[in-house]
Amino acid sequence: MAWGGGGRLYGYTTVGSGIEAIHVSVGIPEQAVHADVKRQMARNFTLLGLVSVLALVGAWFFGEILIISPVSRLIDVTKEKIRIFSNAVEGAIDGIAITDMKGIITYANPAMEDMYGYNKGELLEKSVAILDSNPERVNEIMSAMIKTGSWNSEVESIKKNKEIFPVLLSLSTITDDKGNPMAMMGAIKDITKRKQSEEELLKSEEQYRSLVENIDFGVTLIDKDFKIILTNAVLGKWFNKPIREFAGKNCFREFEKRQAVCPHCPGTKAMATGRPHQVETECVRDDGSPISALVHAFPLFYPDLLKLLKTSPSAN
Repeated sequence: MAWGGGGRLYGYTTVGSGIEAIHVSVGIPEQAVHADVKRQMARNFTLLGLVSVLALVGAWFFGEILIISPVSRLIDVTKEKIRIFSNAVEGAIDGIAITDMKGIITYANPAMEDMYGYNKGELLEKSVAILDSNPERVNEIMSAMIKTGSWNSEVESIKKNKEIFPVLLSLSTITDDKGNPMAMMGAIKDITKRKQSEEELLKSEEQYRSLVENIDFGVTLIDKDFKIILTNAVLGKWFNKPIREFAGKNCFREFEKRQAVCPHCPGTKAMATGRPHQVETECVRDDGSPISALVHAFPLFYPDLLKLLKTSPSAN
């Protein structure tokens, strides 16, 4: 206890040695020592707190710049891509469906539901076999698709009301990051109108073929380089040779036995003007006998040429 009250903290030391040594003691008030320690601790805690706050701020700042912002941007981009893909699939005019590897439908877009006459969501959890006019064929198609990763062909489908209609079916597998198949996706296009058009075209082509092959006129198709593409049976009969022997040869050599394009060639004028032309001429058979003929030349444009090539059995 110090004089005047209050505790003191003493420190002792010896100055000198032997009989001349002096013992010195120093006393400091206890409150002053404690106050100094408290001030030092306060400064240390303040500094520690400041460092901690700066560390947290730095971690947040660099985390935001280096990690959070890039991840957020990546998430936003991914969400946008998913939104675009989803809108594209939902708004597609062709049917699109996704199934698991057992053929159970997990997604069908509106076009798919409308095509087959089902209400929204009605196809979910159902087997794709209900959409095929021949359910037994489904397993064969799925097996072939799984082996190759894709499959496409024309098949006959069946609507909810049991109406059978033709579709173009394209299948592919959906794989995970390791390449293992996890689902199947199918794109279905209703080709009813196309089939109807093909049937009508076939009917008109048969009529056209009958006309070309049975008309009592020689008919030949010649390209712009004066090469014979095809002839009908009547022309072959006139020249006493099989019609297949005309194909690929120059018309001026075959019909008039010339070495160059006929000077009176109506085909040259027809192709130059786009209008029909005609001329009277004398053709020559391989045996040298003449044939007097009135030749009519009509220019044919690309669609007409395709039609003629498809319909004529004389085409080589």
